Amino acid sequence: MSKIYSFPELSLSQPFGYFSHPEIHPWFNRLSSQAFLYFAHPVNTYGTASERKLVPYIFEFFLQAFEVVKIENPNTEEHCKNYAKWKQAYASNGMNYFIEEVLPKCNCAIFLPFRDNTIGAGVWKEVQYFLNLQLPVWMINRTGKITPILSRPKHLCLSVKETKSRIYVNGKNCDEGLKTY
Repeated sequence: MSKIYSFPELSLSQPFGYFSHPEIHPWFNRLSSQAFLYFAHPVNTYGTASERKLVPYIFEFFLQAFEVVKIENPNTEEHCKNYAKWKQAYASNGMNYFIEEVLPKCNCAIFLPFRDNTIGAGVWKEVQYFLNLQLPVWMINRTGKITPILSRPKHLCLSVKETKSRIYVNGKNCDEGLKTY
């Protein structure tokens, strides 16, 4: 059974105790002084107040441990256009655009699960990319608690069908809109 390490919630004034935890420390030797974080999160959180609060919070949190912090947010016009082009050009899942073009430029990831801590299929695919390369991954919940993921929490991962039922009004695609996170 996979285990997720849970640390007491930390304020921004105390991150170094968190970052120096013995099981996390080796990751930082790999990252040096630069964190290029990919922020994986459900599409029904794009453009929401939650996303607008979490992105700067993540930046400030990691800036206290790294000289350079860049957050790659998939919720940009550029990524939206490239996703659509990729999907059409390769007649495939548009997620492959992120896996093949975006994620290789990042050296760590942070992800937002659903409110019950389950992980959507697309977010899980992105998380797996980093775990497979033994790169650091953190989970952030909607209140801002950041937890390192040191093993594969597969039992928390949803299928594509389950994910779509949580994100899309019609449970299939965005034709009728997105559900509230």
